[in-house]
Amino acid sequence: MIVAAAITILGIAIGIGVTQYRGLRMGGVIVVPLLAVYSLYSFEALPLFLVTATLAYCLVGLIRRHTLIYGRQLLLVSLAAGALGPVTLALVFNRWAILGSTVELAFTGTILPGIAAYNYHKLDPEDRRLDLLVSAGLFVGLVAIAAALVSPTLATHLRSSLTSILFTPASDIAQYRNAVAGSVPTTTTIARVWMLCLFLGGLVLSELAHARWGVRLGGLIAIPLLVALSIANAWTLGVFLAGVVVVYASITAINAVTLIYGRVLLSLSVVTTMLYGVLVAAVVPVSVGFALYFTVLLAGISAYNIHRVAPAERLESAALGAALYALLLSGTRTFVEPRGTGILTTVSAIEFAVLLGAVLLGIYCAHRLETRRQPIANYHTRQVLA
Repeated sequence: MIVAAAITILGIAIGIGVTQYRGLRMGGVIVVPLLAVYSLYSFEALPLFLVTATLAYCLVGLIRRHTLIYGRQLLLVSLAAGALGPVTLALVFNRWAILGSTVELAFTGTILPGIAAYNYHKLDPEDRRLDLLVSAGLFVGLVAIAAALVSPTLATHLRSSLTSILFTPASDIAQYRNAVAGSVPTTTTIARVWMLCLFLGGLVLSELAHARWGVRLGGLIAIPLLVALSIANAWTLGVFLAGVVVVYASITAINAVTLIYGRVLLSLSVVTTMLYGVLVAAVVPVSVGFALYFTVLLAGISAYNIHRVAPAERLESAALGAALYALLLSGTRTFVEPRGTGILTTVSAIEFAVLLGAVLLGIYCAHRLETRRQPIANYHTRQVLA
């Protein structure tokens, strides 16, 4: 965890500087650092990413030439195009195991290529080659630093929770450097079909809420990923909620003092959440593998999205997010048996009451948002008819 977090923080910090002084996107805030981490964990990840990202970029370019999509619609199309390659590998050629678990596939196999394709299409054509070269240089530098840090000496001086990613037996760089420490990482137990249904359902519901009321539910697929993680490990929900609070408080203070916003504030959210993850791993050794890494990453992105919501609608946004989590968790639990360490292994009356309460609160908040929206919609309708 500690080396993966350090590489992520370093990559984000360099990305902030490049963004501020050169205006480049470098494929997105988390793309290069996360790709560097996972390429060291699985050497097959890099060629898979390159092929998938290239395919996504070409598909999005083709679609843009024949349509007028932009903004959020372009992002959704890019994510769908980025997911096409890995999903085809998983369903047709049965190569899901390339990325270990379904959550790892979602992060590194589908999200990253789509985000990279979206960001490169947002750049001016004359800046794309420079952006690609800078991104490649940063990737090589991060890989070299991380490979040097993953050493037998460091492996013997770190507790198992801090060596939970790049030092594990499943890590290719640990095997290559003879620096294996810790146990085999856990993976999600959700079958590929149910995982895809979970992602699709969460994506559609999140986008409907954003399109109708303008609220963000923690990110496009943050809640479905949290459901998948908590089905395998119940502690992820508590770590996620605490992380959202910590990161939200931190970036709110940073924004108030410095007026930093946008991509830089998102980058600082990721840096803060990585530091929080290292602290959790050092104090409470709860995780092996990528579970903690992905959990805190989701917490940071969700905290940033909550911060972007208008203050008057943050309560509704949080309530709708909780309701969506409760619905997706209940639906997933109907078809998937959680592992012994997962959430809802046995559904108690208290757990049922909490889930029902979250859904009812979400319905109430949706009603409030719809009540606010209706007069505005009626006004615009009268203006059009007039």
